[in-house]
Amino acid sequence: MTIKGVLGALGQTLIVLLALFVASKSIDYLDFKVKGVLIGREKLLLDTLYSTTFYSHVIFASLALVIGPFQFFKRIRTRYRKWHIAVGQVYVVCCFIGATTGFYISFFTFGGFIATLGFIMLSGLWLFTIVKGYRAVMAKNFKAHRIWMTRNYALTFAAVTLRLWIALLTEALDVSFDQAYRIAAWTCWSLNVVLVEIYLRSSNDLKFVFKNKN
Repeated sequence: MTIKGVLGALGQTLIVLLALFVASKSIDYLDFKVKGVLIGREKLLLDTLYSTTFYSHVIFASLALVIGPFQFFKRIRTRYRKWHIAVGQVYVVCCFIGATTGFYISFFTFGGFIATLGFIMLSGLWLFTIVKGYRAVMAKNFKAHRIWMTRNYALTFAAVTLRLWIALLTEALDVSFDQAYRIAAWTCWSLNVVLVEIYLRSSNDLKFVFKNKN
């Protein structure tokens, strides 16, 4: 295996491990106890719409986070095509529900208007990219599908980078939690978008993006 292949494998492994770790922490909320981001939101939890939306977001966004990386493993994609398609359908549903529920709960987040706007942007882009990826595969435009789904998972992975940014800002830079949350509401997805675009532009398929409207 080449150095590039080794680094790629290590990167994929790290993404899977981080996704599993963050998803496991998110699923902890399903014990329905008030903790973490729910502290101070006891009254909101009495609202059926909010509580249903919040816990739905936890379930479906966590599932998307965990199953997403495996869709990019070439060996799985080629050897187990039916499995790839079935899991892909589940992933699309999870992203759709995760994005729409994320949009709603954005209005009740920490950090005020700045954080709310950041998460609204994330939800909108998350939904937009999953729709584009789905439409591309339905049109059998597999290159466009792969590109849009790569962009989409970069946004799904914001669940991980949100926590990394908050930890960095609060622990290493001594920023208050509220201020860190405002910053992370934007950096958790915007830097991911920049990095994935750099990656896509360095790949052999990228010229295709500018020639195809799908």
